[in-house]
Amino acid sequence: MVFLNRGLEEVKNWFYGRQAGVPSEIILGEGGTTPSETDTSLESAIASTSKQFSSISDSTYTVTYEHTLGISEGNGFAIREVGLVCPTAGTAGNETVTFTRNIFPVINKSADEEMETTIKIVVDNEV
Repeated sequence: MVFLNRGLEEVKNWFYGRQAGVPSEIILGEGGTTPSETDTSLESAIASTSKQFSSISDSTYTVTYEHTLGISEGNGFAIREVGLVCPTAGTAGNETVTFTRNIFPVINKSADEEMETTIKIVVDNEV
């Protein structure tokens, strides 16, 4: 998983005390190029998969976000990328910011199954 520059800018804003977006959704996509911190969004996002977390939890230095597509959602797509997003970021509160992007082996989503996605962020103080 790669933290994108624009997502890190939001994190910096939190520390600086500026208004900052907080991740609230996970979105899936069909793009397969290797993630880069200069990406600004998913390569090929599937808008219908962008939804709020089905759960969020925290433990020492870790936040875990979970997202579930039901049997009637995302069907017919070759899903292979995921992003952590905030649709209401930026100074005006109307900018979608993608914090992270990751790719994985393709999953051909069908009505035969639900699809669960988990993103785990671990804060580590190693230098």
